Amino acid sequence: MAKPGRHKLPIDGNLVEGLAAVGCTSTEIAAVAGCSHSTISRRFAQELAKGKANLRMRLRKKQVDLALAGNVAMCIWLGKVYLGQTEKQEITQKTALRTYGPEAVERARRALRMVNAEMENDRKEQPK
Repeated sequence: MAKPGRHKLPIDGNLVEGLAAVGCTSTEIAAVAGCSHSTISRRFAQELAKGKANLRMRLRKKQVDLALAGNVAMCIWLGKVYLGQTEKQEITQKTALRTYGPEAVERARRALRMVNAEMENDRKEQPK
C-alpha cells in the first residue's frame, strides 16, 4: 500500500550539487527545481554540502595559483589567512607629555572663571 501524502518531486541530486558548486543558494536551486528551498535543504543536504565544498576548493586553488604566478595582493592575503601574517603598525610619540603642577591647574581654573563671568555679563547686557 502506498504512503499517504504528496509524492516526491523528481529532483536530480547531480543538478543540486552542480548548482551549489557554482555558488547557487538553496533558494535559487529550488527555483530551478520547482520546489521550496526547505525541500532542497532537507532532501539534498549532502549534495549541497558537497557542491559548496567543491566551490571552496576550486576558489582556494585559483587563489593559490594566482599567488604562485606572482599576484602580490593574493600573496599578501594568503599570507595573512594561512600564515597568520599581519601588518605591523607602530605608534611613536615624539614629544614628551607635560605634567602640570597644582599652581598651573589653579591658574587655568581662575582663567576659566574669568571667561565664564565675562560671558555671563555679556548675556545680561544683550537686549531682549
